[in-house]
Amino acid sequence: MSQSNHTPGPWSYGKFAEFIYSNRDDNPLFVAEVVADIDNPQSIEEMEANAALIAAAPELLAALELMAEQFGHYCEHTEDPSEIDALRKARAAISKAKGLPGIS
Repeated sequence: MSQSNHTPGPWSYGKFAEFIYSNRDDNPLFVAEVVADIDNPQSIEEMEANAALIAAAPELLAALELMAEQFGHYCEHTEDPSEIDALRKARAAISKAKGLPGIS
């Protein structure tokens, strides 16, 4: 697993889900803002879901990197196309999250 340039996690979001913060060193650091049309309840629910997903991003990336590393060793010895495709997709998602060129 290589070092990422993103703000270290864990990240969290506030009561109204619009702001994402890094909670590193007990000093909240603004990471992102999630917006919604406040006149549309569906948009507010979507904003809250987006905030939860964004706040989980550092942990999701770390877990996916670990899974790809461990599963990658297994896939060196498999010919199952679905397992090989799963590893390829995991590596592509890791590259996307790190802003790197895609892996096909």
